[in-house]
Amino acid sequence: MAESKYEKNICRNPLLPEEFFREHLVNTQSMPPMIYSNGDETIKGANQFVEVKWIWAPSRQGDDPDEQHFHKFDEMFLWLGSDHENPSDLGAEVEFWMGEGDERDKLVFDTSCLIFVPKGLLHLPIVYRRVDRPLLHMAIGINSGGYKKN
Repeated sequence: MAESKYEKNICRNPLLPEEFFREHLVNTQSMPPMIYSNGDETIKGANQFVEVKWIWAPSRQGDDPDEQHFHKFDEMFLWLGSDHENPSDLGAEVEFWMGEGDERDKLVFDTSCLIFVPKGLLHLPIVYRRVDRPLLHMAIGINSGGYKKN
């Protein structure tokens, strides 16, 4: 079979970055992430990072309850439920923190959703309070040039 001229745009073997591996999350989610792409490291000319993983048990992303970070790029977080008959039902309850100081706010949701985090805005932790069935979690760094904290 002839190789497509667009083969260069496909990531068939995603990176499995050691810095994203968290031993304490192995029994609660895909760890390392099942899909991870980091800008030019993965696909020449790509300017985003993408992380995709399944969540199947309660857990916390962010080891410290007060852990927060920000990026010099915009980021989008997506959570998708796995019930094909009711895709808006997340099948879980998730807590997502954004902001700093008096502006720090806890968002709690149980529906499939997308959260936009503008560059420079502190965010995290993510707490999976209740997980009734597996859900898909994605993070996308927009025009990031790849993943870099701060």
